[in-house]
Amino acid sequence: KVAPIFNNPIEAKSYISGLDFFTGARMHACIAAFSSGVPVFPLAYSRKFNGLFGETLQFENFGDCVNSDGKVVFEKLINSFENRGEHKMKFEKIQDQIIKPRLQLLKSILTDFLINK
Repeated sequence: KVAPIFNNPIEAKSYISGLDFFTGARMHACIAAFSSGVPVFPLAYSRKFNGLFGETLQFENFGDCVNSDGKVVFEKLINSFENRGEHKMKFEKIQDQIIKPRLQLLKSILTDFLINK
Protein backbone atom coordinates (compact mmCIF):
# COMPACT_ATOMS: atom_id res chain seq x y z
CA LYS A 1 0.00 0.00 0.00
CA VAL A 2 1.35 3.41 -0.93
CA ALA A 3 0.74 6.21 1.55
CA PRO A 4 -1.42 9.18 0.58
CA ILE A 5 -0.11 12.71 0.22
CA PHE A 6 0.16 14.44 3.61
CA ASN A 7 -0.29 18.12 4.40
CA ASN A 8 2.26 18.12 7.22
CA PRO A 9 4.63 15.87 9.18
CA ILE A 10 2.06 15.27 11.95
CA GLU A 11 -0.34 13.68 9.46
CA ALA A 12 2.47 11.50 8.11
CA LYS A 13 3.57 10.25 11.54
CA SER A 14 -0.03 9.66 12.57
CA TYR A 15 -0.58 7.52 9.47
CA ILE A 16 2.69 5.61 9.95
CA SER A 17 1.97 4.93 13.63
CA GLY A 18 -1.22 3.07 12.65
CA LEU A 19 0.59 0.54 10.45
CA ASP A 20 1.68 -2.96 11.45
CA PHE A 21 4.78 -2.77 9.21
CA PHE A 22 6.60 -0.01 7.34
CA THR A 23 9.35 0.08 4.76
CA GLY A 24 10.70 3.17 3.10
CA ALA A 25 13.72 5.00 1.81
CA ARG A 26 13.08 8.33 3.51
CA MET A 27 15.07 8.42 6.73
CA HIS A 28 12.62 10.59 8.68
CA ALA A 29 9.68 8.38 7.74
CA CYS A 30 11.63 5.36 9.01
CA ILE A 31 12.45 7.25 12.21
CA ALA A 32 8.73 8.01 12.60
CA ALA A 33 7.91 4.31 12.31
CA PHE A 34 10.72 3.30 14.65
CA SER A 35 9.79 5.88 17.29
CA SER A 36 6.13 4.81 17.07
CA GLY A 37 7.02 1.16 17.68
CA VAL A 38 6.02 0.10 14.18
CA PRO A 39 8.21 -2.70 12.78
CA VAL A 40 10.24 -0.99 10.08
CA PHE A 41 12.61 -2.09 7.35
CA PRO A 42 14.56 1.02 6.34
CA LEU A 43 15.97 1.09 2.83
CA ALA A 44 19.18 2.92 3.70
CA TYR A 45 20.68 4.79 0.78
CA SER A 46 23.49 6.79 2.41
CA ARG A 47 26.29 6.53 4.94
CA LYS A 48 24.30 8.75 7.31
CA PHE A 49 21.18 6.59 6.99
CA ASN A 50 23.21 3.38 7.46
CA GLY A 51 25.05 4.94 10.40
CA LEU A 52 21.89 5.93 12.24
CA PHE A 53 20.21 2.56 12.06
CA GLY A 54 23.24 0.25 11.92
CA GLU A 55 25.76 1.96 14.16
CA THR A 56 23.91 4.34 16.46
CA LEU A 57 20.79 2.25 17.08
CA GLN A 58 22.56 -1.09 16.55
CA PHE A 59 19.57 -2.08 14.44
CA GLU A 60 20.40 -5.01 12.17
CA ASN A 61 17.14 -5.15 10.27
CA PHE A 62 17.62 -2.72 7.41
CA GLY A 63 18.39 -2.82 3.72
CA ASP A 64 21.84 -1.45 3.00
CA CYS A 65 21.14 -0.14 -0.48
CA VAL A 66 24.69 1.23 -0.75
CA ASN A 67 26.72 -1.90 -0.02
CA SER A 68 24.32 -4.80 -0.63
CA ASP A 69 22.97 -6.48 -3.73
CA GLY A 70 19.31 -5.75 -4.52
CA LYS A 71 18.42 -9.43 -4.21
CA VAL A 72 19.88 -9.55 -0.68
CA VAL A 73 17.99 -6.41 0.33
CA PHE A 74 14.72 -7.81 -1.05
CA GLU A 75 15.20 -11.13 0.77
CA LYS A 76 15.83 -9.26 4.03
CA LEU A 77 12.71 -7.16 3.42
CA ILE A 78 10.53 -10.25 2.95
CA ASN A 79 12.05 -11.86 6.05
CA SER A 80 11.47 -8.68 8.03
CA PHE A 81 7.82 -8.55 7.01
CA GLU A 82 7.27 -12.20 7.86
CA ASN A 83 8.90 -11.72 11.30
CA ARG A 84 7.53 -8.26 12.11
CA GLY A 85 6.28 -9.38 15.54
CA GLU A 86 9.81 -10.31 16.62
CA HIS A 87 11.13 -6.98 15.38
CA LYS A 88 8.67 -5.11 17.56
CA MET A 89 10.24 -6.75 20.63
CA LYS A 90 13.71 -5.76 19.40
CA PHE A 91 12.54 -2.12 19.22
CA GLU A 92 11.62 -2.21 22.89
CA LYS A 93 15.07 -3.57 23.74
CA ILE A 94 16.77 -0.83 21.71
CA GLN A 95 14.57 1.79 23.41
CA ASP A 96 15.50 0.51 26.88
CA GLN A 97 19.18 -0.25 26.30
CA ILE A 98 20.29 2.45 23.86
CA ILE A 99 17.87 5.34 23.40
CA LYS A 100 16.67 5.94 26.97
CA PRO A 101 20.17 5.88 28.53
CA ARG A 102 21.53 8.23 25.85
CA LEU A 103 18.58 10.57 26.29
CA GLN A 104 19.16 10.62 30.04
CA LEU A 105 22.87 11.34 29.51
CA LEU A 106 22.04 14.18 27.12
CA LYS A 107 19.59 15.68 29.64
CA SER A 108 22.23 15.45 32.35
CA ILE A 109 24.88 17.14 30.21
CA LEU A 110 22.50 19.93 29.22
CA THR A 111 21.35 20.42 32.81
CA ASP A 112 24.95 20.66 34.03
CA PHE A 113 25.80 23.09 31.25
CA LEU A 114 22.84 25.36 32.00
CA ILE A 115 23.44 25.31 35.75
CA ASN A 116 27.14 26.12 35.37
CA LYS A 117 26.66 28.76 32.68
